[in-house]
Amino acid sequence: MSPLRTAAVPFPCMVYPAQADAYYVRPLCQEQQQSFRRVCTSVLEQRMGPKRRMPQQQGYDQDPALEASAEDPMLGAVQLATNPLAPITVPASPFSFDRRRLKIDWRLLHGVDVDRVVRETDLDLLEKVVSMAVYGDLEAEDPAALSPLNFGRICRVAQLTGEYLLHVQDRLALENSQLKDERLKTGKYVEALRLRIREQREGSRDNRRELRRAQRSLRAYEALAAAAKAEAESSSLGAAKAEELRQKLTGMQGQVVELKGQREALLMEIKHLKDDMQAASAQGRAELEAAVKDAGRREQQLLEQRLAQLQEQLDQERQLNGQQLRASRDRDEEVLGLREQLASLRVQQRSLQADRDSLQAELNTSKRSQMVSSSEQDATLQLAEARAKRLAQSLQESEAEVSSLKSRLQASERALAAAQMDASLQQEKGASDLQIENARLLSEMQNLENELQSVERERDRSSSSVSRLTEEVAQLRSRLEAAEVGQAQNGSSAGSEQQQILALKSTIADLEKALKDAETAKAEAEQDADMIERQLQQARADSSVSKAELPAPPETPPAPRRTLSGKRQPSSNLQGFLTRTTSDVEASDARVQTQPAYQGLPTVQEQGESAQQRDDDEVSDFGQDQEQPAPELPPPTSSQTPR
Repeated sequence: MSPLRTAAVPFPCMVYPAQADAYYVRPLCQEQQQSFRRVCTSVLEQRMGPKRRMPQQQGYDQDPALEASAEDPMLGAVQLATNPLAPITVPASPFSFDRRRLKIDWRLLHGVDVDRVVRETDLDLLEKVVSMAVYGDLEAEDPAALSPLNFGRICRVAQLTGEYLLHVQDRLALENSQLKDERLKTGKYVEALRLRIREQREGSRDNRRELRRAQRSLRAYEALAAAAKAEAESSSLGAAKAEELRQKLTGMQGQVVELKGQREALLMEIKHLKDDMQAASAQGRAELEAAVKDAGRREQQLLEQRLAQLQEQLDQERQLNGQQLRASRDRDEEVLGLREQLASLRVQQRSLQADRDSLQAELNTSKRSQMVSSSEQDATLQLAEARAKRLAQSLQESEAEVSSLKSRLQASERALAAAQMDASLQQEKGASDLQIENARLLSEMQNLENELQSVERERDRSSSSVSRLTEEVAQLRSRLEAAEVGQAQNGSSAGSEQQQILALKSTIADLEKALKDAETAKAEAEQDADMIERQLQQARADSSVSKAELPAPPETPPAPRRTLSGKRQPSSNLQGFLTRTTSDVEASDARVQTQPAYQGLPTVQEQGESAQQRDDDEVSDFGQDQEQPAPELPPPTSSQTPR
């Protein structure tokens, strides 16, 4: 008869000592077999207990939030991979009032039938004049054009515009509240799914432990049955013992089959849950991509509209500048004509002054003349005085005309200088707005390129960490297989060998956990790189559109590098864990090599890449089948605010 150590019998059984280091099975009656089965069943129920309950028995499917989310899973599929309860924040540009530069087209404004717009809700007709009503410059209009009729018409158009904007604001607030409620429902649904998956994992882990115990018990009973069969050849009670052992073996096999069935059911349920999670995640990613594309398209349309408005304003300013330049040219021509008239008047004034001097000389000579009669002298004197008065009057008129021409010339020069200054200021302001917009796009593009480089470096480090951890796990598994083979070959020092095997198993579990963390970090880095690449392409497209409007954008200093907030940085943690794990493995190799049962076995470093996975053990393969965490999704790049 082959002896059997007590360490191989996990459950209590009826045995008696035959020799110093061996035990043999005593035959059990039917009642003892039934009581033994009841004890085994109670032990299994105590150990597995409430963990074997399905999530449906604990009330998760009856949750109203889950029912609402299950009826319409499209509502919150975008946030399945992120924290569902975290608030969604998107960056928004600050609001500022623009200058009123447009000229009001009163003919177009009078062409709008306000009563018809109110009656038919004709928003297209209202949109034709809304820009003129909002950006029209009332201060620059002619006071004669601001009649009560015109003022009332533009006030009614402004009222309709404000009413429509209030309606849009209420509609957006309602949609925002609905989206928040749907997000909360989706968050509850995701949390319930996570709880179900966690409980399924715990239940499957307990089932694996019980299955291993049942297998060890089965091997023990098989050994006992073989021993009893050998003993039955030399005793009359051998047949009864063999029959009892066979019945006991049949009962244990039934329990093993039942446990396997439960395990298969759990595997199928976990597989269905995985399929549901993958489908929801794929749907969420698809909706997120569609939302991102839609947001990018809307942002591109806004930028195009903004550029079109800027271009239109620039054209209008150019037209105004051209009109002012033409007016200034007309003023220049008028100034030249006035200067010519002034020069001719000055020449005429000098000629009149010369005539006056000559007449005065003649008058003096006539007074001194003694040979002319007194009557002739009086007539000549009267004529000379009358002519002198006419000349003085014409001289005064010429001086008054010269002073008026000088004042008109100075006013024209001041108006020309003011027009040139206004034109230069408007042109510089339009160019500065485009340059600021281009500089902002360039800085955003530089930030995105820096973030893309950092994410690519993090992804490379994660890939190297994953490969290194995979090699460590393979080496430790091969080391564990060698240790189990050594334990099976050597029968001594069972306790220390069991401790060494448990230590190796715990080390393998830690390495597998670290490997999953590294794979998760790698997936996150890849998603970050894709997201930043899309944003970079969008920024480049916006920059190319804005560069078409500028001759030469100003150089701007590179913006400070932004970091990705809310992301895990697992490289340093993985490096520290690898260092600690390597030291633990070397220490365990040193301890195991000192045992006589493991002399001559290869170490972890000697095995290298020759280690192979255990494909024949279904329980171990199930232990490696873990749920991958869903990656985080980036928020949308920008938000639309109705203006």
